[in-house]
Amino acid sequence: MARHASRGRRAHAPTSRARRIQRILQVVVSLGVVAAWWAFLAPTNIGGNTAYIMVEGRSMEPLLYGGDLAITREQAHYDLGDLVVVRVKIGGSTSQVIHRLRSGSEATGWKTQGDNNPKPDAWTVTNRQIVGKYWTGIPGFGHVLNWTLHNPILFAGLAALLALVPYLPRHRRRLTPALRAALDRSTRERRGQGHSGTEVAVLALTSCTAVICLGLAGLMGVGHRLASVSGIVVMVAFAWSVGLAVYFAYRVFDGRGAIEPARSTAALSGRLRLVDQMPAVHEVPTDVQSPVQLRTVAEKYRLPILHRIDPETDEHMFLVITAGRGIYRWRTSAPKPPQHSADPNLTLDPAMTTNSEGRPQHHLVEA
Repeated sequence: MARHASRGRRAHAPTSRARRIQRILQVVVSLGVVAAWWAFLAPTNIGGNTAYIMVEGRSMEPLLYGGDLAITREQAHYDLGDLVVVRVKIGGSTSQVIHRLRSGSEATGWKTQGDNNPKPDAWTVTNRQIVGKYWTGIPGFGHVLNWTLHNPILFAGLAALLALVPYLPRHRRRLTPALRAALDRSTRERRGQGHSGTEVAVLALTSCTAVICLGLAGLMGVGHRLASVSGIVVMVAFAWSVGLAVYFAYRVFDGRGAIEPARSTAALSGRLRLVDQMPAVHEVPTDVQSPVQLRTVAEKYRLPILHRIDPETDEHMFLVITAGRGIYRWRTSAPKPPQHSADPNLTLDPAMTTNSEGRPQHHLVEA
């Protein structure tokens, strides 16, 4: 690398106070969204006040048609003329029917009737059988829900594809001549360096557990058993497994918990190209704040990351060279081992300060 480019400059980053304010605002907004969802949209089978009913038949035309999604909300009191969803026995099984309260009262019971039906229904219902009062509806959305219930694998595949949309490349890959020359002399580094095999296994296990718990929660929700003891256990297990999966995902993919340089190689794994010398550039590189920030730049421009290890200082330099968008650099070094131990008869073996995964592993040997 050219001598005048060695000093570098720091990337502009928010101050710690600005970051703290930003995080507080993110937490407040997130809590507000969750509170609004719980107040207006949380379903009754998990303790909320909202029920979602797929309309079948023609009894409520022209207000509601078959395939519409009706959304109801639980009320403290109901009046004549209210459009409600009631639970009734039909053919030996319990069904949910959306009809209007035509006669009766809370004390004597209610008679219901569909707007498009000539006669009232045969049953009489109490307030305990009323799921909720009609709030709003989404025309035709019930057909979508019915399709997802009958095609869960296809729906999961489409959802996964949509989840990948934010990660699609937004920039065309462009390599500078200096980068091309460096890549021709480079060696691709093995993927997964710095990752702990145990943590990868735990991440896979917790992710599978979260998926299984989510499936069980869905089945219990359909059967209105999510508010039972077993449903609560499943939801707690789901939350716990998701939390562990997120924790170990950060450790595995961001190298958290490892010491340098294993932390950096873990965070940048998959894009590293080892070189003996960095290419000469005529632009002052921007020093980023972390290997994760450098990885973000490399992913944004779909570029490899050059990696050089200084044989004299053992400093690791990582470089991303873009075409006209700047040069970004991350530098780190392995921590120096302690020179003395507490026991004068014991010394630290400097060659064994870390294991192969970069985790601390100190060995003391007798002098």
